Amino acid sequence: MRVLFFVTGVGYGDATREHAHIEALLKREPKTKIMIAAYQNSYEYFKGKFPVFKIRGYNIKDVAMKFKVIPFIFNNMVLPFFWISTAISMRKQIKKFNPDLIVSDFEPAGITAAKITGRKCIMVFGYDPKTRKEYSKKNKLSKKCWLEAKYFESLYDRADFVVIPTLFGVKGQSVLYHYVNPVVRKMPSDLPDSKKLMKKWGLRRAPVVVMLGGSDFGLKLARNLQRAAHRFDEDFLVFGSSQQLKSSKNFRHIRFSDSFLDYLKVSKGVITLGGQKMLTEALAFKKPLLVFPVENHVEQLMNAYSIRKVAIVGTNTNQREFERQLRKFLRNLPDLQRRMDKLDIEFDGAGQMAKLLIDLKKNPLGLKAMR
Repeated sequence: MRVLFFVTGVGYGDATREHAHIEALLKREPKTKIMIAAYQNSYEYFKGKFPVFKIRGYNIKDVAMKFKVIPFIFNNMVLPFFWISTAISMRKQIKKFNPDLIVSDFEPAGITAAKITGRKCIMVFGYDPKTRKEYSKKNKLSKKCWLEAKYFESLYDRADFVVIPTLFGVKGQSVLYHYVNPVVRKMPSDLPDSKKLMKKWGLRRAPVVVMLGGSDFGLKLARNLQRAAHRFDEDFLVFGSSQQLKSSKNFRHIRFSDSFLDYLKVSKGVITLGGQKMLTEALAFKKPLLVFPVENHVEQLMNAYSIRKVAIVGTNTNQREFERQLRKFLRNLPDLQRRMDKLDIEFDGAGQMAKLLIDLKKNPLGLKAMR
């Protein structure tokens, strides 16, 4: 079996999700050949792990906690032409590799490449139209989020098959999309015990971990915490972003670490944005959550809505309000932990995805079964 993955490079969530899919696929079919087309963070992540080709993708430059639609359009207005040129330039490589399937993790170039080369494309992404419809019954969706949602759904419509990983497990399938259980790289039981990890990483007590992802959206959040850390009797470990932040007595910034899950296992709680991958891993490790979804980012808004009953969802990131919400989070850690401990979720989404790819390779007609 041969599979070509197109992976968006805005953050690390999509890359780590596809890595989990690839590892599950190789476990089931060890002879599977893998090729990856990626850019920015996803390219750096996969480089040295698998054969990877650099492509051009979304350009998002912002340190605020708000997705700005007009600057995004301006910075990416010529991107559709690059999707076409990427597909054309890679046509020979794709035909030489001869993939059975093309998987696109929210990367439109994958859909274009599949159509140009006559392959079938499976789109994978965390945005769920069913959740958006449920949310809209009681909440007003902004025009910007509505437009973004329609854009995501238009990409789904262009793919041959759509797979949506869930946060709490599959509750049922739909006519248009295929849902799988949450996707994680590892479970807590796959890692050494907490005492060994604490000693390995030189930790004096359980830290609060902060995951910003690979983009700069969470820099404002991190800077707020950097200014406030000395007022809290906690150790904060901040991961992600492209810019380095100065460490202090109880505040340390690590831009990227393959060992992040070690730190997650020994942590007492997680502060993060609304990206699905980090929320999924926090659920798998049963860690209390303080979530700050990026404003005007419809997928993150829907993720925060979905997780609201077991987490604290932050609504404002100015300095004073951030500190108030942080105090509330730390004060409510025991209650949040009890909510997490009650959850009963199957985290076998990567295995389900691997089985799905194998089944679709054996039965290409299955690609049309749900479209």
